[in-house]
Amino acid sequence: MQLAGLVAGGVTGLVLMMGKTNLLVAMCPLVAGALYAWAPVAGRPIHEWAGPVISHWSRRAQGHSTWAASGDDATPPPFAGLSVVAAGNPEHPTAVIVSSGRGRPTYTAVLAVNGGDFAMIDAGDQERRLAAWGEALAGAGAPGLGVTRVQWVERSGPERSDAASAWAARHRRVPAASPAAKSYWELLRQTRPATRRHDTYVAIQVAPRQCDPAKGDGDPGLAEVVAAVELVAGRINSAELRTSGALGPSEVGEVLHGLIDPDYARAMAGRRHLRAAGPPLPWPAATETPWGAYRTNGTWHATYWLSELPRRSVGAAWMSPLLLSRVDGVRSLSVLMEPLSPSAAARRAERDVLENDADAVQRERFGFARTARRERERGQAAAREEELVSGYALMRFVGLVSVAAPDQEALVVACREVEQAAGQACVELTRLYGRQDVAFAASLPLCAGVAPVPWGM
Repeated sequence: MQLAGLVAGGVTGLVLMMGKTNLLVAMCPLVAGALYAWAPVAGRPIHEWAGPVISHWSRRAQGHSTWAASGDDATPPPFAGLSVVAAGNPEHPTAVIVSSGRGRPTYTAVLAVNGGDFAMIDAGDQERRLAAWGEALAGAGAPGLGVTRVQWVERSGPERSDAASAWAARHRRVPAASPAAKSYWELLRQTRPATRRHDTYVAIQVAPRQCDPAKGDGDPGLAEVVAAVELVAGRINSAELRTSGALGPSEVGEVLHGLIDPDYARAMAGRRHLRAAGPPLPWPAATETPWGAYRTNGTWHATYWLSELPRRSVGAAWMSPLLLSRVDGVRSLSVLMEPLSPSAAARRAERDVLENDADAVQRERFGFARTARRERERGQAAAREEELVSGYALMRFVGLVSVAAPDQEALVVACREVEQAAGQACVELTRLYGRQDVAFAASLPLCAGVAPVPWGM
């Protein structure tokens, strides 16, 4: 895109000069091409804005920026082609989300994961657990398992006002009238407004060798999906994380409801008989996609891309300022990973090493200084190749942060708070203007596509 804009500007300027046009006028297309290629707008080159701007305004012109459910169209566009099927044990079924919209069908199951006391243990134990998580990911990326994507989502939102008190009442071991119990109840009353709930989910996407989504629960691919998810769940448990297995249809519905429409989900908390009667995939009844946000029913969402990660060495808990920050609203952090095949990973690693070595030779030949950034990139490329030799899987990844609030004013405040927390974690966030609907769908534990942003390595 950069080269095309520059070439187009140069050719246009050359044509004008051949037509004996004034030199200053002839230079205008070349300058415009250079600005298109390199001039930043809100931290991004102009050519990177072309796609979102054209897509957004074309959809507005066609009336597709708003959507409302109807009899024949009950699924919003970002979620088109998704359905849920119960698989496995009939008494404790596994919810398998089938994506059959485009290309080869994929099947996704969701695990609820608990990391325990990770934030409170010492740095050495944190590093050990992080290494164990890396081992689990390496196993999930094994070629024979059929896993095409792995996604983890951490959600933080206001806790129910009576949740802590109810837990304390269930686990109380002293009389309610004792001084210790009274002191604890008073502490809970004072901290109630600041109480937040943190939930973590891991989604596993599989592309079965034999599948037929049209057969519903008779699909031969479901057994392969359940087996792969059980194997990954075992690896997660061995990494000192806790999971009780894949979620069922109603549980997946609760998770998605809590992310899509948090206020309604919180109001329905404790009313399981009503939630079970609803649809397994709780898509909103109406949506709106303005330039910088996405509205689902009465909730406003803003989604960011983690465009820059820390360049310096960090510890295992480097993301704590973002994960543990208090945001006025619901905040979710999603990391979507896609394992590369061993052959593709080897080619990518070797290409990166060769490109960095060739760049170093050229810089030395023409007298350019070696910068610390270039040297670090060379070291990272060599480290990736070494990890492949050691048996680790190479994964592409993309990180997304989504914020939800009841209105636009509250969304502005919540976005400001999450941007400040990201700065404390040395993370740079880029708001995905123009494609907020697709970006929000990608932030949910569905292993959905991430067309608006580039993958990282």
